[in-house]
Amino acid sequence: MINHIRNNPIHDTMRIGKNVTIGFGVVIDEECVIGNNVFIGHNTIIRNNVVLEDYVVIGHNVVIESEAIIGKETTIQNQCYITKYCIIGEKVFIGPCVITVNEDRKSTRLNS
Repeated sequence: MINHIRNNPIHDTMRIGKNVTIGFGVVIDEECVIGNNVFIGHNTIIRNNVVLEDYVVIGHNVVIESEAIIGKETTIQNQCYITKYCIIGEKVFIGPCVITVNEDRKSTRLNS
């Protein structure tokens, strides 16, 4: 079941699990994978090839750049910026307004 897709620009190559809630104004680019029981807040942008595993909560006004992986049961609060290739482990809590930095353009890992 997809809750609240509305008229959001969501690419048709996205794969989506069960019981997903997507807020107003969300953009989801191509080849993204959204797990089960995921919440995506209003005005969030999710770029190409991002994976959100099961039970992830993404707050409002978040940007997740291409090829990032967000682990199970992770929460990312409002107004965060997650850089390209960032890998966030399971059960991680990221507070409001956090900006990750990935200067060497390789994977950045954040674990609980």
